[in-house]
Formats: sequence, C-alpha cells, structure tokens
Amino acid sequence: MSVEPGMAGLLRDERRFLALARAAALTDLEALIRDPGRLVPRAQGHLTASLPQLALPRLRFADPDDGPGGPGEGKGEGKEEADSAAHERGAGGLPAAHELDLERGELAGLLGEALELPPIEPRPQAVDRAPRWTSFAAKGPRSLLHVGRTGRRALRRAVASGAWNSGDSAGAPLAAGASAPGDEVFRARRPARTPGSRALVVHLMDVSGSMGREQKELVRQQAFWTELWLRSQHDRVEVVHIVHDAAARVVDEDTFFRIREAGGTRISAAYGLLAEELDRRLACGPWSVYAFHHSDGDNWSLRDTRSCIELLEDRILPRVQQFAYGQVRSEYGSGQFRHELEAALPGHEALVVAGIDAAEDLPAALRAFLGRGR
Repeated sequence: MSVEPGMAGLLRDERRFLALARAAALTDLEALIRDPGRLVPRAQGHLTASLPQLALPRLRFADPDDGPGGPGEGKGEGKEEADSAAHERGAGGLPAAHELDLERGELAGLLGEALELPPIEPRPQAVDRAPRWTSFAAKGPRSLLHVGRTGRRALRRAVASGAWNSGDSAGAPLAAGASAPGDEVFRARRPARTPGSRALVVHLMDVSGSMGREQKELVRQQAFWTELWLRSQHDRVEVVHIVHDAAARVVDEDTFFRIREAGGTRISAAYGLLAEELDRRLACGPWSVYAFHHSDGDNWSLRDTRSCIELLEDRILPRVQQFAYGQVRSEYGSGQFRHELEAALPGHEALVVAGIDAAEDLPAALRAFLGRGR
C-alpha cells in the first residue's frame, strides 16, 4: 500500500514511539504488577496500560539577561528546576503519563521477559476445537440439504430402477422434485479434536473473618497475572474458584473476590473439595492442573493440618503440575500453616510456598509460582 510522502515520516515516528513505550512498559512492569489499577480492560481482549512520562530530548535556550557566562547565581538554576518539575506534571498538575494498548498475549510476553519466566512444556493432549461441517447425515433441516450429493443418489436410483433413459433431460433426475426421501443427504458437524494442551486453574481462598479487603486485593492481583501467563502457554484454560472457612464450596469469580464470612478456618475442607473436583474432571481426560491457595495461615487445629498434609500427599500433589500456597499477612492470622507445610513436605517438586505481605511482594511470589516452567 502506497503511503503519502508527508505520512511516511509520521508513521516512522509512531513506530519509534511505540518501541520506546514498550521498552518503558518492560522496564516498569514490576511497578505495574504492584499496581494493576493502571491496566484498563478494553474491547476484544485488549488492555490499556498507563505508563510514566517518557523523557524525550528537549532544546533549552539561554536567557539573554543571564549574560554570556550562562545562568546567574541561583536565578537560572531555579528556573530550570521549575521547568523540569512542570515537564514531569501533566495537565492540572497531575503526573504525566502515556497510555499504551497491549494485547493480552503481548503483555504476557512482557511479563515473561521481566520476571525471566521459562516457557512451559505442556503435556500432549487432545483439545476440542470448534466442530466442522465435514460430515453428512440422512436427516436434518432443509437448510442443510446437500443438493449435489442428493442429486447423485437420485440419479443412481433412477438408473438402477430403469426409470431413466438416454432420452430424458440430463438434469431431470437432479431436480428437487425427482429426489425421494431416501435420497436426501444433509450436512452435519463432526467434533474436531486436535493435538494441544489444556490447563485447569483452581483458585482457593480463605474467606474467614481474618481475611480482609487488602488481603483479597492481593489475591486478585496474583490471580490476574498467573492466569495471564498460563493462558499464553496453553491452548485452553478453565478456571475454578473455591472459597472456604470451616466449610468449602465452588463459586463464580465475582463471588470469589467479594464474599466474606465470619466463621473459623478449616483448610482440609477446601483441599477435600479440590480432590473431589480433580476426581470428577480428570476422569474425562488429562489436564495440566495448577492450584493456587491463599490464606493467612490460621487453621482450626493441628489435627486438621495433618489432614491437609495427607490430602496433598495422597490425592492432590501426584495429580497436579503445581500446587502453590501463598500466605498473606493478616492482623489476626497466626501464619503457622506455612511452617507446617514446609516442614512436612520439604523440597517437593510440585509444591511452591511463598509469602505475600504487601503488593511489593507480588513480583517475587509470581517468580516462585511460575518460575519452574511446569
């Protein structure tokens, strides 16, 4: 496509600016992870990232009143600082920023570069694709009638029965009225299964009274980035949300991040429900399973903690790619469950444990959760 002479330079400058903006996004990605409010979802799966003001070269002219020696004592220096401060502010005195549109796959690539995440080697599986109209059936709606195949069957029937002779019009047996019900052939869909990989992501969260809004916000941020990365590594991803206090249940995503209960905490209820979900889903075929559990480390009793360890050893860890436990700090949580988990299952290849006390800890937790390439 030809480009007008005046537009060529503008397009070149636009490409250069976008390259600079993407480099800034990569440099500032950890700050973006700690503050996902700067990511705004757009239509068709795009995200808009708010980036700091890019520092571009600028010419500055000397003030003639300052003389040939440059700025006078204090006068020019103060002006330069004021100009610099004004440059760093946007309209209305707010911090200046650029907005950069990113596809989710592109953002996942930036995440992998910034955190140095190895690519995941998915298990070979058969993935369901959209059914294709490559099959045929004897019954179906008239809109799916295959005229060519129906006409050929009608012609063969007419020739075999002697109802057709060489004097007939060649197209007569192919007319719609010449076909019998047994001649009709209809298009039909055939399920398509192609080699690929599919992942099951299970988020588990303690929603007892000790888990407040700040703790749930940390879980929401971690869930966004882990799902973003896993979706870029697998052809198909399904997500399940489980909440628990003294009991556990499966909920939708909105309920998962809004619900709050006032009861105690019995973690084995969540792990038992997770094991049941794995029994049900893995019976239908293989999945790469990733489970992420977040709690403040408070549990009902040491006996219940031992039940959790048994469930992990016998029914969960042998069947998952990775089980990640993230412990968020709460004013009312003891944090003991993490220590019990690390002591009971030291160095298990499918288990990752990390502490998330504040948003500043999210990049390190994501490296721990996703850095094994499993």
